[in-house]
Formats: sequence, C-alpha cells, structure tokens
Amino acid sequence: MLRADRTVPEPTDVIRESLAGLVRNIAAFRRTPFERKACETVVHEALGRLELHEITLLREGHPQAIARAAQEIGRLFEEVDAYGEAISRKLRLGQPLDLVDLINDAITSVAAKREGKKPLKLHGAWEVERIARNAAQDPPRGIYVQKTLNGGTNTIHHRGTLLHRDPAEGPAVTITGPAGRPLRVMYLREGILHRPSSDGPACIEYDAEGRVVFEAYVEDGQFHRDPALGPSLHDINPAFETTEYVVRGVPHRDWRDGPAIIIRWPDGAVREEYIVHDVCHRPSDEGPALLHTGPTGRIIREAYLVNGKRHRDPKLGPACRTLVAEEGRERFEYFVDGLLHREEEEGPALLEFNAAGDCLFEGYFERGRLHRDPKLGPACRTLFAEEGHERLEYVVDGLLHREEAEGPAWIGTSLRTGRTVEEGYYRHGEPHRQDGPATIIRNDEGTLLSESWFRNGVLDRDPAEGPAITIRDEDGSISIAEFYRAGELAGPPPSDAAAEEASCE
Repeated sequence: MLRADRTVPEPTDVIRESLAGLVRNIAAFRRTPFERKACETVVHEALGRLELHEITLLREGHPQAIARAAQEIGRLFEEVDAYGEAISRKLRLGQPLDLVDLINDAITSVAAKREGKKPLKLHGAWEVERIARNAAQDPPRGIYVQKTLNGGTNTIHHRGTLLHRDPAEGPAVTITGPAGRPLRVMYLREGILHRPSSDGPACIEYDAEGRVVFEAYVEDGQFHRDPALGPSLHDINPAFETTEYVVRGVPHRDWRDGPAIIIRWPDGAVREEYIVHDVCHRPSDEGPALLHTGPTGRIIREAYLVNGKRHRDPKLGPACRTLVAEEGRERFEYFVDGLLHREEEEGPALLEFNAAGDCLFEGYFERGRLHRDPKLGPACRTLFAEEGHERLEYVVDGLLHREEAEGPAWIGTSLRTGRTVEEGYYRHGEPHRQDGPATIIRNDEGTLLSESWFRNGVLDRDPAEGPAITIRDEDGSISIAEFYRAGELAGPPPSDAAAEEASCE
C-alpha cells in the first residue's frame, strides 16, 4: 500500500537511478517486470519510510543509508507477498476476506519471516483501520481504491470490513496494471468468493497480454459448475496447466464425458483422473481411471479403479502399471476388488523389472496374500542385482511353508558361482527342521558361515549332538557356538564343558 503523507527530500539522480535498477532486478526475478514509472513509484515509497537524517546521508551517498533504502525496497515487496499469501490462504480455507484481518495476517506473516524481530506495521494499515473505524457509520458500503507498486490500481468494494459486492453489479475486487488493463477480478459476497456459475467465473486472472490464465467458478466459497457446461477451474502457469471439474466442492464428472482432472506440462506430459463424486472411478473395460504419460507418450502411471478400488480382470491385463523413471524400474500389479490377485495358472500378480528388462521381483498373490502351491514352485522370486543374489520363497496363505522332504522354504543363490548361499526350512511361518539345521548361510564360494537349528519356531538341539547356533569366520573356524534346548539357553555337554575349563586353566 502507498501513502503520500510527507514530503521526501530529493536524493541525487544517480542514487535514484541505482535504486530504480534494484527494483527492476527484483521485479524481473519475480517475473513481474515493472515499467520505469512503476520503479520510480516504488523508490519514492521506500524513501518515504526513511528518517530525515537517513535521507541526508543518502544524498551524500553514504553506503549505510543506501543499504537502508534498499532494505525498505525489499520490505515493500515482502509486504506485497504477505498480502497475497493472506488472501490466498483465506480463499483456500473458505474464510471471509476481512480487510482488518488481512492486515493482521500479513503483519504476522512478515514478523514470522523476520525470525522474531520487532514486527513492522505494514505501511497503509492506517487506511484500512480507518475503514474499520468507520464501518458502522453511513454509508454502510464503501469503495477502497489503492495504488499498487507497479503503478496499477486495486479497487475494493466492501461492506464494513468485509469485501462485498452484489455479483450482479460487478466484481468486489478489481486489480489493474499500469495501463488500466485488468489483471485480476474477484466476485465476493460477505467476504466469500461467490458468483452464480451460470453468470461466469468468480475469479479471473489475466497475463500481461490480456489473455485469461486463471478462471475459477465458485459459489458460496466452493468450486462449483455443471460439468456439462465446462470445468470449474482452469489454471495456466509456467509450470503446468490444470483443468478441474468440481461440483459443490468435490471433483466430479461423468466418466463418459471424460476425466475430472487434467494436468498438462510444457514438455508434453499429461495426467488424467476420472473421478465421480470424489471417488476415482471408470469401468475397467472402458480404460484406466488414472493415466499419466510422459513427454514421449510412455506410460508413467496407469491404474484401473472401480468405485475407488483397483480392479481389472487379470485376463485383460494388470490393474496398475508404474514407471519409476529415475531408476528405470517398471512395476505391473494385478488387482481384483482392491486386492492383489491372479490365478496361479495365469502367472504372478506382481512383477517388477529394471531398465535392462531383468525381472527384479515376481510374486503370486491370491486375495491379497502371497500364495502358491509349493509343488508348483516358489510364490515369489527376488533378484538382488547389486549383491548378485537371487532368492526364492515358498509361501502358502502369506506364510513361509514347505514340507521338509521337498526342500527349504527359502533359497538364496549366488548368480556369480551358482552355489546355494542361503537355506531356510519353514513350516507354517516358523523355522522348523527335524533332521538338520533349519537355516544355513554360506558365502559365494560355498564356505559354511552359520547354522541354526530350530524346531517348531524355537532354537532346539541336543547339546550332545552339537550347538544350536554356530557362526564361523571366512576361514571356516568357529567364532560363536551356543547351545539351546527347547528355546532355552543350555550349556555344552559335560565333556565339552570339562575340556573348556581345562583350557582356561
């Protein structure tokens, strides 16, 4: 906000031009270039905030005074941002735009950004406070006209301190540029964005060329428009373009008419979401409810959803497909009624590949749980490419399980040597082996590193036969040996204990 309540002594033209150059640089960085007159206006406003002794020093070219002027220029831009953030925050929350509240919110925001320093009362707050003091007096309505930093004008209609105007009469807020061309118009009733959607958008923004870059149809603070008439939100900015169909505040569009949300990026990437009454939905035989393609048209994310649940007949293909572009990984998932599921004879329900096309993971799922008859093969296979290992797991109803006579329930293999480096015998999710160690670990060359003996999920081995846990060094020597019986720590057999005591002596 600008004021003209004091006369500013004139500094030298060189200093003024230097400060105007600072304004131009800041404005260009913010992508809001200022004309020369607008730059001069900002410099004049910043100088008006300095003390008289600072002006005197400025005229003499004192570096500290120049720095103070530059600081006030920065504060002006900071305050403009604070007002904009306060307005945007209230609009997002559906709160009334109250002039005094906006000032207070902006002051709080600036104070917070100053990391607890003494709060600066925003310049121009005095005029808004004057409106607030006179709010109860006749006339009950008023028009507040405010010059902006770039030489434009803000025209605000209010009732008391609330931004207000009958939408039939026109917008409550009109922001124009230096040439008088509209930059933003907003229709508000009792401080809330509102305009009958049949009459047009409640908020419109234009670029410097006068093209519409933002339109929002809002009734009583909620996005709303009949989808048959068009989107309720259309936002074009340098980062992306968004189109949304919203009814009474929730995304909605009949799937037959197209997606409810469309996002387009400058590089050609596109994301589409089919949403019906705030739920992602599209009959799976009609196509995916969510589709995100990259610049080349390659699928980044594809999901078939019916009434919010991932679902597609596995015979037709996966319900979800995801590309992790940074790593080159691609995942395929088969869902039925929201659960990973695919009949065993059709193949795994979850597949993941790396950029080279190697399968990193494949898993057989039924009704959301890993499951496959061990006689037909492992339920999942995992490739650890960096370690050079592959692991097979036999799972029944979500639990590691395989009959001991058929072999271990999980098997790790070194791809370099082809040797088995891990073995785990499990029965119904518990480590168990009747005749031998339940878990065995070897290195790639086949050297035994560890063994653990389990029965029914607990460490158990007759101490006379040997330790229940054995850990070896790379040279094969035993570094740790522990004896357990029925899950309880036990000592070594008497002969071993005596030998150990003798060695200590």
